[in-house]
This record gives sequence, structure tokens and C-alpha cells, in this order.
Amino acid sequence: MAIGAVVLLVLLCGETAAQFQPPPGLPHPGMPGPVPDLPPGFAEVLPADVVAKLRAIHADHSLDFMAKNRKIDQVMSSLPDEVLDRLPSPPGFSQLPADIQTRLKTITRNKSLSWQQKQEQTRAVIESLPDHLRRLLPPPPPPPGFELIPPEVQEKLRVIHEDRSLGFRDRYYKIKEVIDSLPEDIRNKLPPPPPAPVA
Repeated sequence: MAIGAVVLLVLLCGETAAQFQPPPGLPHPGMPGPVPDLPPGFAEVLPADVVAKLRAIHADHSLDFMAKNRKIDQVMSSLPDEVLDRLPSPPGFSQLPADIQTRLKTITRNKSLSWQQKQEQTRAVIESLPDHLRRLLPPPPPPPGFELIPPEVQEKLRVIHEDRSLGFRDRYYKIKEVIDSLPEDIRNKLPPPPPAPVA
């Protein structure tokens, strides 16, 4: 499922949890965090040269977030389906209905789509899911600047983040409410929030 794991993780965990584990902390909804190292199980399945390429992309500080993810997608798109099928699925993916899994795999393995198009189409599928299915998927990783948020506010965000009774939309607005309550000087140092979820 490789590319699906990459794109779905990336999307579900921000804009592109791509194929990397998020750093510790909590999210400001939907904001991309840094591109961390390969997720568990990838290095064991991927050919050594591919692992080296992915880690080199990750370590290249001349690339911004989008450029890294485009390059990662190019590498993953070059792999045969047999390799992609052996990669571990992202959290929650195997609990989705088979038809949704197939749709997401079709999008992420479509070599004619750019990384950004894959993200947009994957997001549309995820946002079309009923709340009980979206709750199965992990929230996004923390954005840059999260460390500026006071610990007591981080704890409020952690409680919202871990509340599995909340759907995507409710979680988004609860987190937004907490972020909006921060002093202006802290809010000004945070990245702009993502667009509100579609109703």
C-alpha cells in the first residue's frame, strides 16, 4: 500500500504525514509539521537504495516541506506495486471499508497525478467519510511554533486531541477555539490556520 501509506499518513496527519512519523506534541488542526523519519516497517520492506534516497531527501535542509514531499512522492511512485503492497498501512487505514481503501490506493498510486493533486483528492475522500470512520484516522502532527504555546494550553489541546468521541469537524473547531484564545503575540508566531472543514 506504500504510496497510500505515505500520502494518507501525510494527509491524515497534516498535509503530508507522508511516510514519516510525526514528532511528539499536539496539532494545530491540519497544519503540516516537519517531515520526520521513515515510519516503522518501511526500512525493512523498501530496497536499501530507496531508503537511502528517502532519508537523503529528509535530511536535505535546502528543501521546504512541499519540495520534500514532492520528491518523496516521486520516489514512491517509481516503485512497483509488489513493493508498495508490502508496506505497512497507516494507522486506521485497515479499519476503513474495502471500497474506501481501494479508492485511496487508486489515488495515491496514480502516476499521472502530482503530489498536490493526490493530496487534494485524498482529502476529498477523507472529508466525505462519516464521522465514525474519520475518528479511526489519526489527527495531524504539530505545526512549527507549537513549542511557543504555554504548557497548560498544550494540555487542553492534548485532551481535545485524545477525545475519540469528537469527529474531525468538532475537533477542528475545539482546537481553533483554544488557539484563538491565546494572546495575540503567540498567535502571530504560529502558522495561519488551515481552511475550515467542509460541512
